[in-house]
Amino acid sequence: MNDLMQQMVGVVKSMFPHVPEASIRYDLMLSGSAEVTCDKILQQGYLPPPPDGFPGADEARQPATVEPPQPPSEPATSAPPPPANLITRYHLEERLADAETPSTLSAAWSDNANDRQKSLEERKAQMILQARR
Repeated sequence: MNDLMQQMVGVVKSMFPHVPEASIRYDLMLSGSAEVTCDKILQQGYLPPPPDGFPGADEARQPATVEPPQPPSEPATSAPPPPANLITRYHLEERLADAETPSTLSAAWSDNANDRQKSLEERKAQMILQARR
């Protein structure tokens, strides 16, 4: 039974590391269920400390010391922000003026992979330009 209790305490503690272990153990003794204890933490945001005579009660009454995350010492090189719209992302600005006259695509499927790739890219570009009208 003690092994099962320790496993349940470990499960709850892994999900809620900010909750003192003594509070978890006490609530598990009352409820008998890790699920009920987790629900209580989710609803209240904490577990009340155990009574004074309970082992570890002093530890549970001390405020949790959570260290704020430290910013990285070196500035992270981030990727440039994505373009604001699809026209910019796919470099179709010069084709906006030409988009007034729709071109027809061949419906034939080529055996050449490069031709298929170009055809699909052209279809994508035309769909983007059509959506912007």
